[in-house]
Amino acid sequence: MAVPRNLKGLEVVQAAAAEVDNLKGILGELSRNDAVFVLASGGHRFPIVAWRLDAFETDWDIFESPIAMGSKYRAKP
Repeated sequence: MAVPRNLKGLEVVQAAAAEVDNLKGILGELSRNDAVFVLASGGHRFPIVAWRLDAFETDWDIFESPIAMGSKYRAKP
């Protein structure tokens, strides 16, 4: 994945038809369950192929796990 660490003004937007076509050229035909999302930041667009996208804001530290809510690495309240 070619996404920078620092994403200022991050937006999640729909992919343009040309971006989807470009991904199909790289990955082959996409599954009917796949969706293409774009992370847009600083005038750059980063397409993501995924089944689903969930986005939420937290006050977690960068080293806390957003994937496993019950992670042993999650800070105690």
